[in-house]
Amino acid sequence: MEKIIRERKHTIRQLFALVGGAGNYLHIKKGIYNKNSLAQERTRQNEIAHCAPGFNKFFIKSNIKEGYISIGQRY
Repeated sequence: MEKIIRERKHTIRQLFALVGGAGNYLHIKKGIYNKNSLAQERTRQNEIAHCAPGFNKFFIKSNIKEGYISIGQRY
């Protein structure tokens, strides 16, 4: 399932909760949230989930949907 965020009304932590499970994506319009802040929270969430290097639960991509930064969840 894919969700799209076009305006800033959630905290960065809430965005990772909105992804909603394995195989889902959350597309965030570029410029709304700082990409470095999203990457920092991604690292924090993966550490909380005790992920081994290379087998992270969350990932961030900017080439899935044009004009958007995508947060995905692997498992």
